[in-house]
Amino acid sequence: MRKIKKFTTAAIALSLALTLAACSSGGAASASSTASAGSSTAADAGSTPAQASGDGTYSVTYLTDQAQQSLDRYGAVGSMASHTLGMIWGDSLISSDRAGTFEPWLATEWEMAEDSMSITMKLREGITFSNGDPFTSKDVAFTWERLRDDESLTSDAAKWRPYIGTIETPDDYTITLNFASIMPTFFTEAAWLPILSKTAYEELGAEGFWSNPVGTGPYTVLKWDAVNSIGEFEQRPDWWGYDHTGRSSNVGHITYKLVSESTTRVSSLRSGEVQIVEAVPDESIEVLKQEGFNVNQFERLEHMFLQTHSGPGTIFEDRNLREALSLCIDRELLVSSILGGGSAATWPVHPGSSGYRETDGYEYNPERAKELVEASDYNGEPINFICTSSKIVRGNEITQAIQSMAQEVGLNLTIEMLEDAVYNERREASNYDLVFASYTGSGNEFYNQIRDIFGSDRFKTEYQNEKLKELCTAVSTTADPTEQDLLRAAVYEEVMSSFDGGIYLYQPLGCFAWVSGLDGVTVYKDAVADYRFMNVTE
Repeated sequence: MRKIKKFTTAAIALSLALTLAACSSGGAASASSTASAGSSTAADAGSTPAQASGDGTYSVTYLTDQAQQSLDRYGAVGSMASHTLGMIWGDSLISSDRAGTFEPWLATEWEMAEDSMSITMKLREGITFSNGDPFTSKDVAFTWERLRDDESLTSDAAKWRPYIGTIETPDDYTITLNFASIMPTFFTEAAWLPILSKTAYEELGAEGFWSNPVGTGPYTVLKWDAVNSIGEFEQRPDWWGYDHTGRSSNVGHITYKLVSESTTRVSSLRSGEVQIVEAVPDESIEVLKQEGFNVNQFERLEHMFLQTHSGPGTIFEDRNLREALSLCIDRELLVSSILGGGSAATWPVHPGSSGYRETDGYEYNPERAKELVEASDYNGEPINFICTSSKIVRGNEITQAIQSMAQEVGLNLTIEMLEDAVYNERREASNYDLVFASYTGSGNEFYNQIRDIFGSDRFKTEYQNEKLKELCTAVSTTADPTEQDLLRAAVYEEVMSSFDGGIYLYQPLGCFAWVSGLDGVTVYKDAVADYRFMNVTE
């Protein structure tokens, strides 16, 4: 495998890079150089990166398929990459394994009130931001207040805004958040929220700050190109997390770069231009294995689904047509013949998630679907079917297959493949009949799916199901885990029986490939990666 070069400070200015690693099918895992070298057409495909002279650090390049308009998760429509990038330049109050376990990080301890209406946190002392300013409770308060008060932020801020009440800072290292209402996902969201420097934000303003965010994380931001989704980051060797965990990293430079075309990502890996790629297509997996690259597949914590515009006067106001659309789709065929792996959806969330119930899944019955269409008032008019051109693996093939299946039962779908920005605008404006969409449960937490997609109808489906709306409201007003499980299950059951909110299709596979000699990186099943402790080994 192509060796990773070590660069001097001067050379880094010309050639920057980044790493990643994959997780096993059982969950998160550290990347390690375990792949055996095979016959290869790529130079040194299975080799360990060479030691080089210079400042003792490496520069590693990684290509992603996830577009990210801003390093501010709440300032622009983005992707799960915002979580990954947030850990590079910032730190959160608590640490999470993204499977429901939370541990102290910038906060050393906390106490939730018995009624779940307030939480008091003790903060770690002696931490500094990348600009040298001390980290204090006022920075945490500012970060929360911005989410509560800045109405220019995207709908992602709604994951915080309704819940943040008053904030108390009795001293520099104690903070109390009084909730405006019970926040069932506080720990999940707090684990993904980088704390901002209040002083830097007020001095630079929003635009200046987000060009080079000031955080307490292991890397400073050298450059962020929002147009092309390219980021360059430089290590802070004195980052507090190294001493705290007893772990280290010899990667001095990280570059994050969007390359939407999968074949380009793979060819760049094989040629030695980059060291890590994500979203490896199925047809490249065996080739990369034979050439000695590390390859790992896992079932992503993601659901692909169809969202119908079902308000008054729309085609899919008719529940029978929504059911007909679901009945005509052969989910197993999509998974086995087009995707080459993954799982057909049997419930709107993954096994192990709160509210999951084991069922036989969605029925495939094209004959029944045809009967429902023929008995309806639908007369074959075009049904606008939109999809994003870059975020969905094999999106073209899947949408065309669904179009063909629908045509067999009398539903006339017309496909529009859109750029991400246009796709998001169309969804927000309810300018569609049908959307091919995805939802990722961050940290195995699908509560936001209930609140955003079903509860608040974030993407303007305009559905009229009052029972579903009432159930979603009930979920948002309880923090008891047992009651949450029962209520969430009721929501999902209603979604499956009414076909409101979403018609679920399948869970896709994720695949990462990387050169040997990389270690200490963790990738989770929601495709979020932790690069903080990566090392190039000899």
